[in-house]
Amino acid sequence: LKAIQARISQGQLDLNMEQAKSAALFAEILHRENEIQNLTRILGLEEFIDGHLLDVVELFKMKTLGKCVLDIGSGCGVPGLLAAAIDLDQERKWFLCDSEKQKAEFLANTATEMGLNRVSVSSSRVETIINEIEPDTVTARAVGTVDKLGGWILGCSTWNNFILFKS
Repeated sequence: LKAIQARISQGQLDLNMEQAKSAALFAEILHRENEIQNLTRILGLEEFIDGHLLDVVELFKMKTLGKCVLDIGSGCGVPGLLAAAIDLDQERKWFLCDSEKQKAEFLANTATEMGLNRVSVSSSRVETIINEIEPDTVTARAVGTVDKLGGWILGCSTWNNFILFKS
């Protein structure tokens, strides 16, 4: 938490103290789970800030982020779960999708542990659930090529924003 607080005071992170606490808790849970299953190569707190948190903070600077966000291939929870943890918009819903059951279980357990009641998790493939969710925004980070991602979501006409994180 101290490292995140320091970065906030330096003006590098546009977060309040509650958001900083949530981000730090997520970092702690992610580090703990990474010892059980390989979720990320970004392990230290400074690396977490630079490699995960800064990306998610940038997401909120985009004015196109909708109210129903589907994160494809959520894996370690970035961007979707971390974004939900620091999201100030209490009306926005976050849907996390990872077809690997163990990762989906981590996401669901972490959302519960953090009290994130606006988060739903599915271990189904995105093609099978996207029409149920009807997202207005789709995010993905390090999941596959743009062509591959597009093929998964083209069958749903409700999304207007497709936000891809470069990895």
